[in-house]
Amino acid sequence: MNSNGNKPSQDPKNNNNKSQDNGNSKNNNSNDPNQQNKYKKSYDEFEEKVKGTFKNIQESEAFHYAQSNKEQSITYILLALGVILIFLTPFVGGLILGAIAGYHFAQQIFFYLSHLNQIIDGQDQLRYIVLTAVLIGLFIAAPGIFIGAIISAIFTQLILRKNGSEGSNQPENQDRR
Repeated sequence: MNSNGNKPSQDPKNNNNKSQDNGNSKNNNSNDPNQQNKYKKSYDEFEEKVKGTFKNIQESEAFHYAQSNKEQSITYILLALGVILIFLTPFVGGLILGAIAGYHFAQQIFFYLSHLNQIIDGQDQLRYIVLTAVLIGLFIAAPGIFIGAIISAIFTQLILRKNGSEGSNQPENQDRR
């Protein structure tokens, strides 16, 4: 209400309701060609810096290594992510680390599991019993690693069998490179 007890007028001609403009309005400067040129120039400078940065990354040795060794690069990235996540969310980090281990050691895992009765019956029976107890303890402490490894090993073996490269029952000693 104004001083004479009436509501203020909503009339656009009324100067009492107009906001004071001290020249700080962004809309006021949007039609200024000098201001538009200044924005355009700073945008172009920013765009050139970004393009230069991407060009430097593409020319780097790490980028060329990652392009030519995709499997290893993905493995390194996932290992780093898994190690970081194991401190924040142990189960998820363990799943990632286990999946990587299961992928890279699928044949060894299946060889060990398929020949378990022969390994236990051997002369180092006590060592394998201790190893089995330690694996059970680790499974209780970090189940994500084992679950991820088992799932990844199963998928890897299924893919290898589907592609017809089942191979021998002996684990491979060579890298996948």
